[in-house]
Amino acid sequence: MSVSMSICFTESRLRQIIHEALLSEVEYSYGNIEYIATVKKDQFYMTPKVLVSAVIGSRVVGKVLFNVLNVGYKKTIADKAPACYSDIQSLEVRGMVASMYWYPGGADVLEDFQNKGIGKGIYRAAFEKIRGLPGGPHIVIPANCTGWIATSRSALRVWDSIASEYPHSGRVIYLR
Repeated sequence: MSVSMSICFTESRLRQIIHEALLSEVEYSYGNIEYIATVKKDQFYMTPKVLVSAVIGSRVVGKVLFNVLNVGYKKTIADKAPACYSDIQSLEVRGMVASMYWYPGGADVLEDFQNKGIGKGIYRAAFEKIRGLPGGPHIVIPANCTGWIATSRSALRVWDSIASEYPHSGRVIYLR
């Protein structure tokens, strides 16, 4: 005996189900903006990546991807983050030593949504997701600390604005 069963949903119910599934990854909400944070594994190094999307309704209006700065064979953090090494040392002197270092591989906010706090929101959500990951404590740095990736002026304004909310030295932020 075979049993056939079909399930029908209205379009609005399907949207609600999808929205609820997305909300399971929401790091936090601010007004009508939801910040969805997910952790992915890098296929090559098997290190985590943190992706945060700012969503209004069903539209992604901003995003950031944070990567782990791999300190490989015969390398130190001084080699990998030369432009910010003095700030990292300043944190270490104060007892804030990290096990993992993170940098944004790309951040973007749609032009119509810039200067509305969305950049700070996606960084905050990323920092909170990173803070909750095993392997900490963590340090996050702007991409330009690496010496091989640029950081835009608007992104530097976000770093300057948000750094005061966390233990930091310059733009280097410590997450425990």
